[in-house]
This record gives sequence, C-alpha cells and structure tokens, in this order.
Amino acid sequence: MKGVANKAAPAFQRAIELNSPSAEPYDSLATLQIQRGRPRQALSTYTRGLAKAGHDPRLYSGKGIALTHLRDYPAAAATLDSALALTPDD
Repeated sequence: MKGVANKAAPAFQRAIELNSPSAEPYDSLATLQIQRGRPRQALSTYTRGLAKAGHDPRLYSGKGIALTHLRDYPAAAATLDSALALTPDD
C-alpha cells in the first residue's frame, strides 16, 4: 500500500498545481498526509482545497479530522458541524 501511496501523492499534487477546481485531489492528498502522520500538512491542504474548490463536505470533514489529530477539538467540532450542515440528509 505504501508504494501505491508514494505514486499517487505526486499525481494529486500535480492536479492541484494545474488549478483543478475539484475537491478530489485536495481530499486525496490530505488523506495521504494524515495517514503519513502529517496532520499539519493535511490541514493546509484541506484549507487550500476549501478556498479553491468551494464548500465541499468532504473537505470540511477531512479538515475536522486533521484538527482532531492536532488536538484542536473546538475547531474540529465547528468544522465537522460545517460538514454536517452541507449534508443534512446523510
């Protein structure tokens, strides 16, 4: 699995560099960053994704998870609430 992640990360980064308006590469790269124990990097990636791709519940949810890893529980709760507000039926 580590080899696949090592190959995928540059592809996600390249999609971001090409100014992709999609939330997908931001979410995927940040998920890998969390899995690699880099929640601060993931937080930055999610924040950039939200600025570029708009209000996507996956990005808010992931950002909340990153904040949880950083032990910023109040910010994590508020961010996860934002994700839930965007998907009230889920």
